[in-house]
Amino acid sequence: MLFEAEDIENAMKEGDDPLVGSLQRYFTHHIFEGLTIPLVACYADTRLVGGDYMFRRFKQGESYQPQVLTMAGSVLTFDLRHLDRNQKNQVANMVTSLTQLGLPVPQSTRKRATQETKLFNITPHLPQNGFGRVSVLSQSLIEKYRAAPRGFVFVNAKTLQPVGDKHD
Repeated sequence: MLFEAEDIENAMKEGDDPLVGSLQRYFTHHIFEGLTIPLVACYADTRLVGGDYMFRRFKQGESYQPQVLTMAGSVLTFDLRHLDRNQKNQVANMVTSLTQLGLPVPQSTRKRATQETKLFNITPHLPQNGFGRVSVLSQSLIEKYRAAPRGFVFVNAKTLQPVGDKHD
């Protein structure tokens, strides 16, 4: 759960692609701590979750609003070339932390969690419950999957050139 329905509506008002704009804002504000790191490629899908149980269990007097989940397997590519060495190290430390702790829920969800209402009373989609897992495509993973099924190849998102020394 990286954003809420209202975040998509705000992105559309600003003329952004709803999904890409919402993801870019989430990472800028919650992960990269104000660093401007452009999202240059995005393979992601979302689904709405909700229903009667979610409404009765988690909304507690609020109007019904389904929650938006970014589906497992989503791939986001950010351009780090303009960052200096210290900023790149800062991002590397953030990514290491994310691979261990997962992605946090959006700030708007955390704001609704007051002293009396804990975060787990608002949403079950927490890193502690296995949501928001992050993995990094490393050279060892590329080597492991180099023999991808016929017709598939890893490519650089910017140049669209194959990654590695051979391709189908």
